[in-house]
Amino acid sequence: MASNLLFRILSRELLNIPLPSLFIPVGYATIAIVTTLVCTAKFTADVVFRPNPPTITQPETYDFIIVGGGSAGAVVANRLSENARWKVLLLEAGDTPLILNSIPGLLSGNMYHKDTDWNYFSVPQKNCSYTSLNQKIGLSRGKSLGGSSNLNFMIYQRGNPKDYDNWANITGDKSWNYKNLLKYFKISEDYHGNFPDRQYHGSGGPLTISKLRNEPLVKQWVAAAEELGFNITDPNAEQTSTFSPIDTTTKNGQRDSTYNAFLRNAMNRKNLNVVRYAVVDKILMSGKNATGVVYIRHGKKIEVQASKEIILCAGVFGSPSILQRSGIGPRHLLESLKIPVVHDLPGVGEGLQDHVMTVAGPILLNDSVSFMFDDIISPGTLLKYARKRLGPLTFIVVSGVGFFSTSEPKNPDWPNICVFLSPMGMHASFAQDIARLFALERKLLEPYYNHFKGHHATQVFINLGRPESRGSVKIKSSDPDVPPDIDPNYYSDAGGKDIRAMIEG
Repeated sequence: MASNLLFRILSRELLNIPLPSLFIPVGYATIAIVTTLVCTAKFTADVVFRPNPPTITQPETYDFIIVGGGSAGAVVANRLSENARWKVLLLEAGDTPLILNSIPGLLSGNMYHKDTDWNYFSVPQKNCSYTSLNQKIGLSRGKSLGGSSNLNFMIYQRGNPKDYDNWANITGDKSWNYKNLLKYFKISEDYHGNFPDRQYHGSGGPLTISKLRNEPLVKQWVAAAEELGFNITDPNAEQTSTFSPIDTTTKNGQRDSTYNAFLRNAMNRKNLNVVRYAVVDKILMSGKNATGVVYIRHGKKIEVQASKEIILCAGVFGSPSILQRSGIGPRHLLESLKIPVVHDLPGVGEGLQDHVMTVAGPILLNDSVSFMFDDIISPGTLLKYARKRLGPLTFIVVSGVGFFSTSEPKNPDWPNICVFLSPMGMHASFAQDIARLFALERKLLEPYYNHFKGHHATQVFINLGRPESRGSVKIKSSDPDVPPDIDPNYYSDAGGKDIRAMIEG
């Protein structure tokens, strides 16, 4: 009996021994190896068990063709295929997401793998990004069913009502206003977040919204905001200047991507055909009407036709690239690449807006209250997550959010600054983690962050939500395997409002 007690005590102590600091970089390498091996096996299985159809003289026709099975495409495929009379085709360049993608704590380790991520990089930026390689910004985008919802920070953020109302005003279509769209948000949700209010949130929908299971420093974050006179309200209701805990797209301690929430069960429907490893080359046109799609799968070009609509859901970089390859875009660009001009549309690929971000910190803390991975990652925490989906592996890098307006434009009900609390202590591999998360040069970060190694700390991610600067997406070739030139063009607005807002923020 005494020996059993001793065994239990020793087992408990061994499980709680922190893993060495070497574990995190080794963990990155392990994730990379596992991702490569599993994706290779899945690709091989697809070639063998889901071969391309035999060459036929008459292309297959669908009612709807959806290009891209990511965050938007998965939802659209679900909704359209609910009508059993409609025949729907979903084309996706990747495969189903990996189990690794579902673990929140592996967020940074899951990024920038060529099999599951498009690995886009911007052109060199003129006004920022001096810690990025050649001032090129990493633009991680998911290449799998569920898209970037398999790689993002899992922050549930609808946006400001005035953004939607502004769309309604620009288009002259009142159906885009927030009051009208609210019902669609509600029916999509199964809400278990921080602000349960039936006026703004729904239950029983496919997408689960949850509180964080670990919320370090959130109480202090909210209390500090209250001291400064901010309200503590739901940023996903009638958003104003406010601070709050984070609501997340997680379910039972796991990521709830749009693949998991909307598509996985829908794939059993007979009227929905999901084709994986399908890289869309271009849209087929008859005059100025879209009639079909050409995609490449396992080295073969395949043509399909649509009787009703072709819906582009290939993302902010993929969709304009496909249009340009199809002859729809600025004439000078298309002619320079010897692409026949179908429709001279100068706006295709222009007007790119992105929420430029900077990090303030580390803000050193006297108390041991931040997330220190060196101390908390142990065999016991890994086992706890595997068995109960609890512990530090449920954490998503940030825990609190805040919105406020700078002096120009001063509009408390339409904030232009968004800040996130990241309660990450200065653990041994912090510089490497940040470098991987944001595609920065590790050698430039280490001299700075290593000075604070071992300190409990926090960071604040500062985002410009309403930038004046505008960028572009332009293809360099008619070959879909050649990535486009992506230029966010940060801090390029003529009046300098963006940089002033970030400094003030």
